[in-house]
Amino acid sequence: MCSNLEVPCNYRAITPILLRLPEDLWRFLLETDTLGIINLFFSFKHTQMKSFTRSRFIRQSIAGSAAFLLLPFASKGEITQERPPQLSPEKVKAFVGASHSKFDQVKEMYEETPALIHSAWDWGGGDFELSIGAASHVGNLPIVEYLLERGAVMNLHTACLLGKIDIVKPLITAFPNQLEARGPHGFTPLHHAIRGGEDAREVKEYLEALGATKTKL
Repeated sequence: MCSNLEVPCNYRAITPILLRLPEDLWRFLLETDTLGIINLFFSFKHTQMKSFTRSRFIRQSIAGSAAFLLLPFASKGEITQERPPQLSPEKVKAFVGASHSKFDQVKEMYEETPALIHSAWDWGGGDFELSIGAASHVGNLPIVEYLLERGAVMNLHTACLLGKIDIVKPLITAFPNQLEARGPHGFTPLHHAIRGGEDAREVKEYLEALGATKTKL
């Protein structure tokens, strides 16, 4: 039996029952913040607790815990059913392809299907490319800026293109192997910095100072 454990203040009302439990069970219930305890604390008044037996308390605690643990499995099917259908592969390929140079088509397709901005196309052999990657490696700044404004995810290669030394430097400092990270079609961070022109000169010089020489892998 548990007799010398300190009971948190929010469980004072059920202390008499808690202290009658085996110590290992009490510790488990407390450390896991079991829903059964919380449920009992908020569902029963102090006067009702007097008639609340130990066996009933244990059954209620176990039931609450089981419901909590099974909740993810019970809702998994519902979540899966609510997911929208996959995007058309042809549409994804067309959007990524257009993101290299066809600004008007990019805008038209995005307005019709915003989710395309986060979709990637595999050109073969695992050469995946998102729209932001397509626009970045060719240095198409208008499309890059358009996509970023609408939620496209910033990445190292795009940051190099835009000359964002405040992003590039700490990232490569933390992960040195990213100096020659492979982007779409094998283009490296240095390639993107060169594409960025004068605005990316500082990034280009920083990468070269670290030993970067390859523009494509």
